[in-house]
Amino acid sequence: MPSTAWRISGSWTQDPSLASGLSWSDLNRNRLEVCNMSKETPQTHFDFYRLAKSYEKTGRLDDALSAYAKAIELRQDYAHAWFYKAQLHQRLKQYNEALRCAQRALELQPDWTDHITKIIADCKSKI
Repeated sequence: MPSTAWRISGSWTQDPSLASGLSWSDLNRNRLEVCNMSKETPQTHFDFYRLAKSYEKTGRLDDALSAYAKAIELRQDYAHAWFYKAQLHQRLKQYNEALRCAQRALELQPDWTDHITKIIADCKSKI
């Protein structure tokens, strides 16, 4: 079961602050603050994946890469983390690492071929 902080941060779509006019960026910052202020820390691969997505949405890209890496460390066959880590490396023009992550995502999820092969082709063309 997710920690209290993650249950709170994961319920942002039902958050009454949506009605208060907060931007999506503000809401994502709030999610990070809830996690950072809590004494509980992320523990599962999915916790770190969600943290990475929040970091990415708020522009904390190095933190996002670290959180994706931790998610992968905890569950090496977690294709979502490999895929989004590949996309982020591609965005940062780190093509060798993007290619490595994309190839691993494709091994784990061959049915994602359409999405992953675009990353692979783009990276190969720029290496």
